[in-house]
Amino acid sequence: MPTTQTLSRFLMTLLVVATGFIGLSAQQRPVPADFKAKVIAEPNASAYVVLQWLGIKSDEPPTAYHVYQAVGQTEDETKFDKIARIVVDPAKPPRENVYTHLVKELKPGVYTFFVRAVWGDNEGPRTPIKIVVIEQKAENKIWFVSSPVKSGKVGQAYEYKAKAEASVDGAIRYSIVSGPEGMTINAETGVITWLEPRAGRYEITIKASIEGGGTVIFTKQSFVLEIGKGEDKPEGCAAIFGEVDFENPANAMVNGWVTAWRLDVVKKDNGDSTTVYRPVYKAKIENGAYVLNLPNGTYKLRVEGENFMAEWHENAAELADAEDVVVVCDTRTNVNFVVAGRPEPTLVVVTGRVFDAETQAGLKGLVIFEARSKEDNGVDGRYRRVVAETNADGVYEVKLQAGVNYIAYAKILGRDNKEGDYLAEFWENTHDGSEATLLNLTENKEGVDFSMDKRPVFNNGFGGMMKNNYTNAGVKGKVVAYQILRKAKDNGDTIIEKRDVQTVETDDNFGYEFTNLAPGTYIVFGVPSERPHVPGWMVLGGKAATEWREATRVEVGEVLITVRYDINLDTAKGERGKGRVRGWVYDKRGGIINNGKVEDRAQNAAAITGSLIVARDEAGDIIDFALSENEGAFELTELSIGEVTITADRVDFEPTSEVVTIDGLNTDQQISLGLIQSTTSVEVPVDAVGGSVNLWPNPTSTTASIRFTSTNGTADIRILSMAGEVLATQNVNVNAGETTVVLNTATMPIGMVMVQVTNGASTFALPLQIVR
Repeated sequence: MPTTQTLSRFLMTLLVVATGFIGLSAQQRPVPADFKAKVIAEPNASAYVVLQWLGIKSDEPPTAYHVYQAVGQTEDETKFDKIARIVVDPAKPPRENVYTHLVKELKPGVYTFFVRAVWGDNEGPRTPIKIVVIEQKAENKIWFVSSPVKSGKVGQAYEYKAKAEASVDGAIRYSIVSGPEGMTINAETGVITWLEPRAGRYEITIKASIEGGGTVIFTKQSFVLEIGKGEDKPEGCAAIFGEVDFENPANAMVNGWVTAWRLDVVKKDNGDSTTVYRPVYKAKIENGAYVLNLPNGTYKLRVEGENFMAEWHENAAELADAEDVVVVCDTRTNVNFVVAGRPEPTLVVVTGRVFDAETQAGLKGLVIFEARSKEDNGVDGRYRRVVAETNADGVYEVKLQAGVNYIAYAKILGRDNKEGDYLAEFWENTHDGSEATLLNLTENKEGVDFSMDKRPVFNNGFGGMMKNNYTNAGVKGKVVAYQILRKAKDNGDTIIEKRDVQTVETDDNFGYEFTNLAPGTYIVFGVPSERPHVPGWMVLGGKAATEWREATRVEVGEVLITVRYDINLDTAKGERGKGRVRGWVYDKRGGIINNGKVEDRAQNAAAITGSLIVARDEAGDIIDFALSENEGAFELTELSIGEVTITADRVDFEPTSEVVTIDGLNTDQQISLGLIQSTTSVEVPVDAVGGSVNLWPNPTSTTASIRFTSTNGTADIRILSMAGEVLATQNVNVNAGETTVVLNTATMPIGMVMVQVTNGASTFALPLQIVR
């Protein structure tokens, strides 16, 4: 019989063996294979690192992968930090079992990486280390030197020999980013072929890339390919012609043009197709007649001009109600218009002064007033853009059309090279053209003044062209450059905030140029002067984005940047319905800076002007858009029946979206879109609305009630206009717990107001709509 000592020795031996077996098992866990690390850098953009590895396939797959990083070149594992955990989802494995992780916002220098697979709480052995180098400044460039072949025909193979050049040695590789099924590209030569092209219009994007020293740089080229049927025909193989007459023969000769909106079938990135109408051909009305020479296709016609009311064929107010005109080659189609003359407008007189912000001395310059109307019918063409010149004292006088929304801005004349000394100034007190306060007058107005700030003096800048993403045609408008700054919050988070802003106009060739910029990081916003082009943020080599965080960062130093930053604008889908959504965009903080002071006016207006509002249909296509105006107001019209997603975005704020349903019984809706500033630390009770925080009824007419969780003391309640004006105040004693306060809104103006509550250390604001 074994003794107690013998039994203890046996158990100890068993424990040692078991421990050794467990340790050996962990060491024998498989290692992720084919681990790679590459630096990706676009010209003048922040570089990032792409890590890739093959997932482990076994009877007992890992539950996650851990990514480790060290600064410098090292194999000392004590110097590595775990920077990511990639969870394995067996139900959704990555394509071809390749896992990818991006490491961004790295400063120039040397970095070392490795990856471990993880089973529960146990890590397997690491991969071999990979070392990358982030260069101090990415001078390497690659660009296309070939021009696309943009036409072809059915029955004849299509070919385009794409060619790119680079400032570094190495083999350039080519690929198709988007294109029709059956189109191929030779990765080495760049030759694109489509052996059996199908009739239609296709949006093509190709990519050229080159690798050198562990860094990959690339560029993209986009164009529209049109494949016709049968024999090649000239661009204008068919014609639409006609006469344009006034309803009242006593009116003068018609002065305007006819635009043909073509029906296009567009293939989207996900492979689906959608149909859109786009304005592609225009003919001037001369002596009461017009002729449109155009290729075969389906069109809708719109007639517009300075001295008559615009309309669609046939006698339609909206594109959705317009009749299709189908033409084929070698035919002539007659379409006549009878239009209503535009009434003589009522005018108002505006006066003001342009002066140096520091010395108050008058400046010789120009003051430009531009109408901001969605449709042309409300604006007489003679008063759509009015320019006034100041005298030697900086004083000007101008006549504008009453009841029309105008933005106004001043710039100094180029005499004696003074134009470059001052920044463009928009009314009221901003360099940001998208944030300008609108003027809508019914009587004469004085004091529309412009205080001009001098430019900083730097020998640097950048520029590009604003154009249609699909046709590459130039687009007129304004371009805004925002300098942004990264900051670290107390909790370690990184925030981005706007620091400075400048606005320029496109030139006769649709180009834009910024000079004398304070060195730093910039993002660029394009604001087209005409629809259907959608405002957007510049994305290098791609379609302009509708959210500012997706914009390409432009790093501006002490010298001029030679890379051209083109703004490729999207277009709104032409097929529209009868839905309308009106609303407001507001700061969810209610314009409050929580400093304990009680003032007669909010320190910041709750309204957010210059927000880009985009409406998308169920297919994700943009069907309408707007920039929020005075008091944050916007209006979207001609929306499609069905679910419409409305998104609001403004630099310095996080975007927000809301889905509304348009149907035959609910075509006119009102909403409010609240944005949270990306740099704010003020508490906004977003998730509490409807629970511990509530404001009802909303909309209301005479009274409303607000409920919130309070602390012992007093609650200060203020009702403010969207411009920040205090309309009413109320101070109540409250106990700890749930509090309800009744608000008197009987004398409040119709529209959106903000209800602002301060209790103890808590401050919040909610929107309230007043109706009658």
